[in-house]
Amino acid sequence: MLTSDALRIRADSQPHREIFRCGEETLTYGEWDRRSSALARSFMLQGIQQQECVILSFPGDQWISYVVALLAVQKVGAIAVSLPSALPVSIAEKVLTRTAARHSAGDIELPGVNRLDCIETAEGRALEFQVAAGPEAIAEILMTSGTTGTPKLVACPHGNLTWRTVPPEVFERYQDQTAQSLSHPMIGSNAAQRTIVDALRGSLAVYNILPSFDPVTVFQLVESRQIEHVAFVPAKAAALLRAGRGMSFHTVRWFHLSSAHTPAWIANGLAQLFPEATILNKYGLTEGGRFRIEGAYDFSSPGRIGRPADGHSVCVKDEQGNELPAGTTGELWVRDPTPYQRFYYREDDTAGDYCSADGWVCTNDLAFIDEDGRVTLVGRTSDIANVGGLKVSLREVEEAVATIDGVLDCAAFSLPHRTTGEMICIGVVNSPADEMRLERAKAGLARQLGSRFPRLWITLPEIPRTFTGKIERGALAQRALTQFPELNTNRKR
Repeated sequence: MLTSDALRIRADSQPHREIFRCGEETLTYGEWDRRSSALARSFMLQGIQQQECVILSFPGDQWISYVVALLAVQKVGAIAVSLPSALPVSIAEKVLTRTAARHSAGDIELPGVNRLDCIETAEGRALEFQVAAGPEAIAEILMTSGTTGTPKLVACPHGNLTWRTVPPEVFERYQDQTAQSLSHPMIGSNAAQRTIVDALRGSLAVYNILPSFDPVTVFQLVESRQIEHVAFVPAKAAALLRAGRGMSFHTVRWFHLSSAHTPAWIANGLAQLFPEATILNKYGLTEGGRFRIEGAYDFSSPGRIGRPADGHSVCVKDEQGNELPAGTTGELWVRDPTPYQRFYYREDDTAGDYCSADGWVCTNDLAFIDEDGRVTLVGRTSDIANVGGLKVSLREVEEAVATIDGVLDCAAFSLPHRTTGEMICIGVVNSPADEMRLERAKAGLARQLGSRFPRLWITLPEIPRTFTGKIERGALAQRALTQFPELNTNRKR
């Protein structure tokens, strides 16, 4: 099945059913199908060919325009390359070179690329050709966040996105049992694609998409629209906690955290802000396709994320690729359960380090699996520092520092050290009024952490993050070396 087929099923069964809201704009299934067909005709007249790449880059307040353009590109039979609007031009140009895209739509301007007119043509005319694509054809290309190096392009086949679409009769049976959902997925991210795919598959939710992230707006919408589901990454959830001190909201039933790891202080804070909500961890990755682990947050063991869904495969391997027994920590590998698996698009041989021939993908997370099949995350391979032979989890250091009153945000990182190999450092966001409180708390924290205690503390206005909100530890290290050049082990004495 193609994505356009999935949309047509929804539009035929429930044309007036509202599926997206963004600001004052709304979109029903019928409008989505009708408008994307009209725009597809316009794109055809502007020269888009089947199976060519088309770059789509829209700001968050144009979510409705984006989802219409996305389906229009796919209805033509072309490949949508979805990029965040805030993506640095240098990275966008690398994507352009890799995809050889000749057209773009949205607010991005690239040299030598024709910027498409997104005005929809008159409706009523049928498409002038049948799309010569099957479920194995690429529907969309996403970019990984790049926390382990250069971002990679991940090709997503139509069949991967439409796998196990909810049958129309089931969709119609539960048409009146819709829940209001609120989120701020960045266009071009795995979270944004998952929202769209869930809508195409017959989700029983109305997705309220924030045009821009603002905690005050979140709280207003939660109350005015009786929001039941909220979905954010931990960095956004932390911003809610800072703005919502002393507040509570009782309509929210489920708070979805899309993250490989959720700090305990964030989960505890959310439980107070939304006292009726179940806090859920949602674990997945772009390369992993439809693979998901979703379960209630385990306050007694924050790293435990639950079991994979039925039919989803997971294992832990050592550095030589050997599968490890239950309870042994190693690299976590997952396998997309669909028959149309994702793959790296035009990548060099280094992609083979992360994908196997039979569809297994390395997550770069360290984890172990217990006898009951539950997965517990230990940390990312890049988030482990070696201090004098002791393996230190940077996330555990962050968890401890975050408990200090007055710390608004923090991120641990490491720097090379001449005697211990590496030393632990921490970047902290706090108000000047809390400076003395922070200094007093350090003594107790030093006793708690021992050799894991950060030897260098730097104060920042904000923690540097990637376009998807993940910590840029390399940028933190560079900032520390700029501020304290004597710590550079390569510096000539």
